[in-house]
Amino acid sequence: MSHTTIKSEQNLKSSIRKMNIRIPGFSPSKVLDFGAGTSSSLLALQEVWPKSLEKVNLIEPSQSMQRAGRSLIQGLKNLPLIHSYDNIQSLSKSISKSEREHDLVIAVSLFFQGSNQNFTFVYDSCIQILANFFFHTIFNL
Repeated sequence: MSHTTIKSEQNLKSSIRKMNIRIPGFSPSKVLDFGAGTSSSLLALQEVWPKSLEKVNLIEPSQSMQRAGRSLIQGLKNLPLIHSYDNIQSLSKSISKSEREHDLVIAVSLFFQGSNQNFTFVYDSCIQILANFFFHTIFNL
């Protein structure tokens, strides 16, 4: 695992812990992790809200990241119901309209390599991804 990935996971865990402190009484039962990576958010969520989590939907297009995530949580006990999808369209097709509501949506980061010249393309791509995400989760209710 790269240094950047480890740092990102540490930041995510820290953010989830801070959220728990700043929003007393908040305890999500349904979570959507958009760009789940190795599913490390699941471990942080379990640490902070072990009793409230009922269902976690993971969206991760990379098959290798999905495999890493499965091995990361293999053998863990008392996990919520976990569903993994390659993209937001697969999620939308697989669940009913009543199941599209989530208490917490995690969309941490998208990594890219390249020069600053690629930034506009990556930024536009991120905007398109987020627009599709909101269209499929909110407007298609």
